[in-house]
Amino acid sequence: MVTTLTHTRTGFDTLGDLLVAVVRAGKGQGVDPRLEAVAGSDEHHGMSIERGGATVPDELLREALTRRGDSDPVLSRVTRIPLSHSFAKVPARVDSNHSTSVSGGLTLARRPETSAIDTSRMEMEQIGFASDSLCGAAYVSDELMADSPIETLLERAFLDELNAVLLREFISGTGVGESLGILSSPALISIDTTGQTTGTITGANLTAMAGRTWHYDREAVWLANPDTRSILDAAHVTFTSGDRPCVHYEAGQAYLLGRPLYFSEQCAALSTVGDIICGVWGEYLLGVRQEGTMESSIHVRFENFESTLRFTFRGAGAPWWRAQLTPRNGAATLSPFVALATRTT
Repeated sequence: MVTTLTHTRTGFDTLGDLLVAVVRAGKGQGVDPRLEAVAGSDEHHGMSIERGGATVPDELLREALTRRGDSDPVLSRVTRIPLSHSFAKVPARVDSNHSTSVSGGLTLARRPETSAIDTSRMEMEQIGFASDSLCGAAYVSDELMADSPIETLLERAFLDELNAVLLREFISGTGVGESLGILSSPALISIDTTGQTTGTITGANLTAMAGRTWHYDREAVWLANPDTRSILDAAHVTFTSGDRPCVHYEAGQAYLLGRPLYFSEQCAALSTVGDIICGVWGEYLLGVRQEGTMESSIHVRFENFESTLRFTFRGAGAPWWRAQLTPRNGAATLSPFVALATRTT
């Protein structure tokens, strides 16, 4: 009597079928879909090029080709605040109105000899930070861990993912369980685009944005969706002596109205608020309880000869300005973050 051995855990009818599929996969003759159904099939392993086999070197080449993420001009500019606890409060001076004081309420006045001076008081507020966790995990077979640089590659990839997620949150985060983005800040200035058609950004838009950006000449940088590049290259400002382009390039670096311009896929879609942003990112605070770190464990899937790699970052950010700044002399308010309103005509 012939007994058929059914491997319900693997999807193969017999052990022989399973072994044949493994041998074929090892020879590069294709991976049987049922192999992907084996317990622990969500791990990285050497039997599949796509799942990690590509990192196993034939000789000594232990590098991998990767698509590098956007250059990130923001993380290097935000104000980082080390946190010693899971939640912290940072004192800040309230000075959103400079009509009478630039220091949150303190004043100075000339006085005649023997005359009393007027007293004044500074207003303060607290900016709260919760060190929310941002985590990821991956499984890797022990064989692949031993035969390739997969652990280093995964750590680099998690760091790339961290940078992308943080930049997305800095721009459009809700502030609930994640960073608060500048597009949700009460201090954001959105330049009016009434009557403009979809897909347009004019020189007048750009000069208006620059004019409303606090400390523009000293610290501002531009961020824009890649779809805006050709539109920005064509944008110009009209002078009596002729038109001047808004964008110019020096050694490959783009400059818009004299300040650095960077393109990022994390910016909003073309013609929506956030497709182009002028920002002074030093006014964005990032509280960090734990820098991005990766840890490994052999215990979770020990019987499957697999290791678990876990990546963790603890921290969150927010623009600390609670209101736009009213200058002592000037009709328009200022802000460290300025965007262009949606164009829908």
